[in-house]
Parts: sequence; C-alpha cells; structure tokens
Amino acid sequence: MRSTFAALALRLRVARLPREPQEVPLVVRARTRDGDELIVLATLAFQITDPEHATRVPDVDVTTATLAEELAAQAFAHLTVDQVRDCPAALLDDVVAEVSARSVIWGVTAQSLRIDEIDLRLAGPA
Repeated sequence: MRSTFAALALRLRVARLPREPQEVPLVVRARTRDGDELIVLATLAFQITDPEHATRVPDVDVTTATLAEELAAQAFAHLTVDQVRDCPAALLDDVVAEVSARSVIWGVTAQSLRIDEIDLRLAGPA
C-alpha cells in the first residue's frame, strides 16, 4: 500500500498602488528616417485608473515605460533630423494616446510625455 500527501499552498500578495499620477523616465533609442542614431530622454506621466487590473501586471510602471519607449521609437523613426529638432507636439500627443489605448487593459492611462534631452549622432559622409 502506498500513501501520498498533496499540499496546497496559497500565496497572497498585497500591492499598494498609488492613485495619484506617477512619472517614469524613458530612454528611447531610435534611428531617424534619414538614418541617424537618436537617443531621447523623456518622462512619461501616467495614472493607474483601474487598480484591480493593474495588480494583475507585475511592475505596472516598468511595463508602461517599456511600451512608451517602443511606441516613441517607432514615432521618431518617421522623422528626419530637422523634424526631430523641432519635435512636433502632435507626435508626443499621438504617443500618449497610443500608450493609453494599449495600456487600458492593465488599468493605466497615460497623461503626458515630456522630452528632457535629445542626443543625435549624425552620420558622416560615406
């Protein structure tokens, strides 16, 4: 006769999520439409609007920042060097709107994107 013992362990995780707006730094690496390397330091402001869904995502701030970096890199890839210099506000608004649209599933709404610094490596003549 053989005897087995099965155990069930229950883990509880309590996460305290801030209800006020938060800011996360972004490092966006992209290549402009004319082939120059670009590093943009920016700050994304977002707010957790649905704590129940936000607790299902580990590190909601990191997840949101990663999404914003990817979307901003795609947006900057459509610009030329001259356009990057005068970064259009509409571009930033579009990135914020897209981050909000994609992160609503985990209870986050993006509020603003601020460019802090732009480093541009110009490609020399070939």
